[in-house]
Amino acid sequence: MDDSAYGGSTGPFHGASQFKIQQAYMVEKVGIERGQDDDLLVVLQKQIAHGAMHNSSERYNLPKCHPGTREELLNEIFAWINHANKEARTMWLHAPVGAGKSVVAQTIAVRCMEEDKLAKSFFFSRHNADRNTYQSLIATIAYQLALYIVEVKTPLADALRNNGPTVWNMSLEWQITKLIVEPLSKTVYFNPSLRRKCLIIDGLDECLEPDMQAEVVRCFTKASSSISGGFLSVLIVSRPELYIRQAFKRERAGSFIPFNLTEKYDPEKDIEWFLRDKFSHIRLYHPLCHNLDSNWPSNEQIEQIVSRSSKQFIYAATVLRFVENPPSNPRKSFERVFDINIINPFAELDSLYMSILRDATRDGEVYQKLLLIFEALLFFRGVKVPQLLDDFLHLDGDIMAILIDVHSIVHIPALNPGPRNEITYYHASFTDFLLDSRRSGKFFIDEALAYLHLSEHCIKCLRKFLKDTSSREERPKTFSPSIRGYFHYLYRSLLLNPEVFSSNDYTAKDGIAVVCKATIESKYATIGFKIQTPKGSITGVL
Repeated sequence: MDDSAYGGSTGPFHGASQFKIQQAYMVEKVGIERGQDDDLLVVLQKQIAHGAMHNSSERYNLPKCHPGTREELLNEIFAWINHANKEARTMWLHAPVGAGKSVVAQTIAVRCMEEDKLAKSFFFSRHNADRNTYQSLIATIAYQLALYIVEVKTPLADALRNNGPTVWNMSLEWQITKLIVEPLSKTVYFNPSLRRKCLIIDGLDECLEPDMQAEVVRCFTKASSSISGGFLSVLIVSRPELYIRQAFKRERAGSFIPFNLTEKYDPEKDIEWFLRDKFSHIRLYHPLCHNLDSNWPSNEQIEQIVSRSSKQFIYAATVLRFVENPPSNPRKSFERVFDINIINPFAELDSLYMSILRDATRDGEVYQKLLLIFEALLFFRGVKVPQLLDDFLHLDGDIMAILIDVHSIVHIPALNPGPRNEITYYHASFTDFLLDSRRSGKFFIDEALAYLHLSEHCIKCLRKFLKDTSSREERPKTFSPSIRGYFHYLYRSLLLNPEVFSSNDYTAKDGIAVVCKATIESKYATIGFKIQTPKGSITGVL
């Protein structure tokens, strides 16, 4: 054995004696020797999230935009990629749950790859430990840079050599600067004829670290504008989550392009075309196609599915997946879509809703209040303006804080300025989900109990009304629409919860009694009411 390797005649410990080695540790070398740039991919491969790339095996069955659909949208995005101006080299494509954001992102990634315009891609996934954190983001992007842009290998290898193994422990901004911006800037400088490239980051909202969601926005918006010649465009795709939305608000005006997928283009024609084309395929190729008529399904049925889709592809796509399942008869499966009492064809959609609701209601108090808001949105249709709903449900100004984590399925006016000033559900299927106990589990809303809960708040509002009018010499002869609405909902609650009341007489803790009787004449219902208080009674007919 050659002693020199262990401190012999030429080793580092030559001439030393009676010494100790304490707290020893080993440092792993980066492993890229000068002149051996091909080792770069081997080194990077240890750090990457393989499933995050658009063409990975984990994403092999993710659909692209159906042929003939979303063409105008895709053309606008590609026009931006090809001609991104000096200022706005970042685009934020956003939409709520079910709008087809990832399908659009996948379509763009595949097309960019075919046209040699894809720099790299990273698709986050909250359920995959390798893809729900930023830790592997830069390594995965750098790996693809070296794989697809040959000219970047040398400057990237130099960056890894110069910064050593601690590179992965540095801040996100530092990693982007050293491993993306600087190597690409050098590459573009020495190869000015290189074609523009697009970086795609999809599902940023599925990164489990909200502060890092904002940091990704900040750092990549800055990076895209730091590389000369407009070489790099960055497409960030996500739901409009709070941290991401705020991060873009902090960016300089004009430094990015916001692109609301659901508002900029009306997708109903595309959804109808998608349905008709897929049903045509089922009629031709399904194992039981001999049982299907050429006019199946009817125009009316297709229009009904389009209407139920609420301008979002997820519902239509889920219906088709259910209907085309080979073991089942497509005609019978399609009938089941309209009779949800038989089977649940929307397991995938339900899983999405359940995930959002569980994350939003980890606090038990929030859970109760959120369900109360959902009850009001379903059954107290006259009050959907945030402040009015907050007052009616006695939430003490907390309605925005309660709804903030479900804004991807609920439209909140303050977060989405526009003509709609009411709180509404983005997707009609969410109502079906809430009203079916088999689908929504602990988030199920029972109509009778909902009316009972709402009646308690009606009583509180009537109590305030009585208190405000008790000092007047004359009782009001007419009532505002909101007061009349309280009586309607009280009566409905009495009908749905007869076991809770005695002789249709509901007595509140403060001594206010409400008695409702109804008579039905022809097609019209007349509701008589009487509110008994210690100071007298108010009676009337609605």
